[in-house]
Amino acid sequence: MNVWIQKNKKRIFALIFALLIVAGSVMHLYYENTALQVTKKMYHSPALPLSFDSCTIAVVSDLHNSKSKKLTDSLVAALEDASPDLIVVTGDLIDAYHPDVDAAVSFIERIVPVAPIYFVTGNHEGALEDDTDLFTRLEDLGVNMLDNRNQEIKTGVYLAGVRDPAMQHAQFLEPDAVMRFYLEETGLKKNAFQILLAHRPEFIEDYAQAGADIVLSGHAHGGQIRLPLIGGLYSPGQGLFPRYTTGSYSQGETTMFVSRGLGSSMFPFRVNNRPELLLVSFQYS
Repeated sequence: MNVWIQKNKKRIFALIFALLIVAGSVMHLYYENTALQVTKKMYHSPALPLSFDSCTIAVVSDLHNSKSKKLTDSLVAALEDASPDLIVVTGDLIDAYHPDVDAAVSFIERIVPVAPIYFVTGNHEGALEDDTDLFTRLEDLGVNMLDNRNQEIKTGVYLAGVRDPAMQHAQFLEPDAVMRFYLEETGLKKNAFQILLAHRPEFIEDYAQAGADIVLSGHAHGGQIRLPLIGGLYSPGQGLFPRYTTGSYSQGETTMFVSRGLGSSMFPFRVNNRPELLLVSFQYS
């Protein structure tokens, strides 16, 4: 036996080294998909009504029925610690490939005590065969359903949500045409400070034309795989090397904040792209 070990020492060391690399990669991948990152952004503007000065919005996007208890527990704790003025869920609370309404509702139940919650649909809600149970149970919890609705939340400050194009089933209509129709139906206020919840960031030009001052979005999953010096690799609706994946973007007088989101869907892994809770604070200046 000792003779065999001596003869194969290099192969044994190579195998051990390879196993350590595999184990390390698996551990790192687990970390990147479950270790929550809290990102804080600040919006300054002299056009901000004083009623909204020093307010903070927490953006919860693309949870996709995450099965990670570590992630959901961290998310709940981070929201409690941040104590935002309101929480917005910008779509894809559900994963259409493996929908779990009970899990989605259970998560919302845990954060209801933190702050008022506002919800807008994503494409995965649009892909559900029957969304009645989910939406009814969210409303029963006191969640404000904002699909194509607009309401004043502070003096001079309106919060609207635009329904995701996947919520319509007339497949002969292009998503951008549906989006423009939905925005018109939503009735954004051009003579007031208007915040818009919109799942898909690629329609920023339409949001700006409709009169949104602030857009809060997700959908791109940060590009799913983020490459050094390049950014996100792929996003539905934007394709390879998408433009709108994380951070803030401007279009005319409109500022859009895009969350990298929290979960994954058809492609199950996030690479160099930790789950993100986005906190946007507003300051009159």
